[in-house]
Amino acid sequence: FAGGAMKKPINITVEPDGTKYVTDTGRNQILVFDADDRFVRAYGAPDQFKPIDVLVMEDRLYVSDLLHHQIQVLDKTSGNTLFSFGKAGSGEQELFQPTSLALGPDRGLYISDSGNFRIQKYSLNGEFIRSYGSIGDAVGHFARPKGIAVDNLGNIHVVDSEWGLVQIFNSSYQALMYYGGRVP
Repeated sequence: FAGGAMKKPINITVEPDGTKYVTDTGRNQILVFDADDRFVRAYGAPDQFKPIDVLVMEDRLYVSDLLHHQIQVLDKTSGNTLFSFGKAGSGEQELFQPTSLALGPDRGLYISDSGNFRIQKYSLNGEFIRSYGSIGDAVGHFARPKGIAVDNLGNIHVVDSEWGLVQIFNSSYQALMYYGGRVP
């Protein structure tokens, strides 16, 4: 693929300076565009990852990798892998189909662990902190958790694509509310 041509773009992250990071699961790369939408570079060698989401934190890129069921952390300047964490599985510190990433005000990294029906929280150094939720159709449970965001109060917002709703939890994982619902 030439330059910034996209095959299957799936997600985008925009830095305050306007730099855009587009995850492309067709190219298995992260494409970078400047504030004027000019292609700058691509991160990702063949079979390195299948990027679903990217979180930019200072000089690092945190990439949710669907291919290896882990989070890869890249140096933002060189694109070299600094370290990775997680491995395929359903136990503690294991991931299966990690999709979205979010950074909390406590600098915790929240991960939608979609294939395990839960949210996991790690430090920015890849140290496991805790997991939230399990499979089910009641509040606090998930069928297909995908999108995740953490607001400035530390509340965790989780999109469940199966139920068509968003659940909101406080930082202690107490359910606050939910909204939405599947259209009949």
